[in-house]
Amino acid sequence: MKYFRKILKVLGKGAIALLVLFLLMYVLIQFPNVQTWIVQKVATNLSKTLDAKVEIGSVNIKFFKTVSLQDIYIEDQQKDTLIFAQELDASIGLFSIFDSKIHLNQITLNQATVNLNRSSDDSQFNFNFLIDAFSTNEPNVKKDTTASKAWEFEIGNVLLQKVNLNMKDDYAGLDLKTKVGELTLNLNVMDLKNQQLEFQNIDLKNSLVKVTMAKSSDSQIANNQEVTNESNALIFPYVGWDFKAQNFSINETDVFIKNKN
Repeated sequence: MKYFRKILKVLGKGAIALLVLFLLMYVLIQFPNVQTWIVQKVATNLSKTLDAKVEIGSVNIKFFKTVSLQDIYIEDQQKDTLIFAQELDASIGLFSIFDSKIHLNQITLNQATVNLNRSSDDSQFNFNFLIDAFSTNEPNVKKDTTASKAWEFEIGNVLLQKVNLNMKDDYAGLDLKTKVGELTLNLNVMDLKNQQLEFQNIDLKNSLVKVTMAKSSDSQIANNQEVTNESNALIFPYVGWDFKAQNFSINETDVFIKNKN
């Protein structure tokens, strides 16, 4: 009986110590300086892992469920600006280190510029290295070889507000320039590895969209990726991703389409 009491006493002290440690971490994480220090360490490690510059100005974390990042800057591997955003808010649904899973209920991107591009002789976009980091073990990304499996990354809803989205796709012959007032995306399927996205709803408001279509590059034609059109329907060049949407609405938005062929 005495031995049993000693075990209970040790377990009780251990439980109290863990509770105190958790409370201490919770208190510390509420201080903006501590939050910013943590996220800047993460940004430094990401820069090394991705071989691309990643900077985050500041962060606000609320009980590990809501994260607000300010002044986010990400370069592509050619050292050009991929993303710059004044603010990114994320509502975290699941974050499991042991299962390598991250599920975000919603991401809100506010006052940002996004530049996507690929050259005429390369089927990969300048953001593919980010996808590789979360979905595969591609050799051009310096990943931890001790990791048991790649991270599973999922997003439920995406809200873009005051975002300039530019895509120069010389491979497919597509030049897209947009000024997004508000874009709401409800995702059903997000398959980064196979480059497939399925949406429940896409809602675009108060925006400007300019599309210029040219002839597909010789590389795309050689790889049998060119989209041919034998009808009068409007068909956009294939950009390497498969999209499906159940509902698509456009309100108070100007859309201009130009064909250079």
